[in-house]
Amino acid sequence: MTPPPASSAGPGLLLDVFPGLFPGGGIGRYVRDLADLLLTRADAPPARFVYPRFVDGIQVPYPAERLRPLPLGWRRMRVLLVASALCGLRPDRLYGCPALVHSPMGYGPLFSKAKLLITIHDLNAIHHPEWHPLRTRFLVQATMPSAARHADLVVCDSEFVRGQVMEAFGVDPARITTVPLAVGPAFRRLPPGAARDHMARRFGIEGEFFLHVGTLEPRKNHVGLVAAFERVRRAGFPGPLVLVGHDGWLMNPIAARIESSPDSGAIVRIRDADEDDLVALYSACTAFAFPSLDEGFGLPPLEAMACGAPCISSNRSSLPEVVGDAAVSLDPGDVEAWAETLRGLWRDADRRATMAAASVARAQRFTRDRWIARMLEIYRVLLAGAS
Repeated sequence: MTPPPASSAGPGLLLDVFPGLFPGGGIGRYVRDLADLLLTRADAPPARFVYPRFVDGIQVPYPAERLRPLPLGWRRMRVLLVASALCGLRPDRLYGCPALVHSPMGYGPLFSKAKLLITIHDLNAIHHPEWHPLRTRFLVQATMPSAARHADLVVCDSEFVRGQVMEAFGVDPARITTVPLAVGPAFRRLPPGAARDHMARRFGIEGEFFLHVGTLEPRKNHVGLVAAFERVRRAGFPGPLVLVGHDGWLMNPIAARIESSPDSGAIVRIRDADEDDLVALYSACTAFAFPSLDEGFGLPPLEAMACGAPCISSNRSSLPEVVGDAAVSLDPGDVEAWAETLRGLWRDADRRATMAAASVARAQRFTRDRWIARMLEIYRVLLAGAS
């Protein structure tokens, strides 16, 4: 499709792309997907992309005519966001007086005239501050409640988070909607031979293995997964546990647990996996394990299921909405249940095949076209109501 033109005046829509300028992370991918649809869809509204200009090493992969860099670094940007929420600062002019601003991290800021659309992916920095660094806790707790109460519309990835936002912030149900995330078109099951060849060539991994994808951070429950894996190894499982994801925050205890494991030699870290790598990993794994303690959606299990992986998922937060009956859902704190389920899947190829078929069917409910249509509809409605 022909990309929509960008206006030389103030944009109709301004998207904060800062979270998408760094590799990894589900929110970063969400922002990159939004930018892509605004750049490539002929039916997308005119839009520009905003970000704090003075950040070391930042790469901005978008056309210069689409950019609205702010004359701030990230530290001053945090001050602006907090001042907007707590002190009444309204930076319309700094942002170029747009009609609509989309804050995909849910921080704001608030505006005098521009409409505000925010996405709230989860509330775990508010409900579980112990999982986050102090500066993250402070920023979220200072900005998100105000942004949610003042936004013209709040988008959540799941009904679970929508309910949390209404309860925690008192947001009118009419101003909050759920738009489930979508699995990308590249996530399709590879033929077994092609997947195994990719794994051997890229990572030197052959044979069976269990897989987890997610940043190393406390809520992902890597410690519990390692404990379950050790039990399966004692039962004779010959392959590794493959952990795909960048180093996160508060991860030292997680790294120490991995290093001290008697099976540390069978735990493989992959920090940089591109989309082709992920498709091969999902397609080749014996089972995908996702014992997260809290999720706003849970995109890795959905991607795994789209590639036909037998999936074991936590039964908490939003995850039952995503995996439905296609996965085995377990209490993330029950290490023995996780170990027993992993053992059972390893030993039962027929069950793995049945689950693989159910996984693919479940993932087909979360299409990219449906997500794009909903986001474009939201943009159109809010822009139509802008003064």
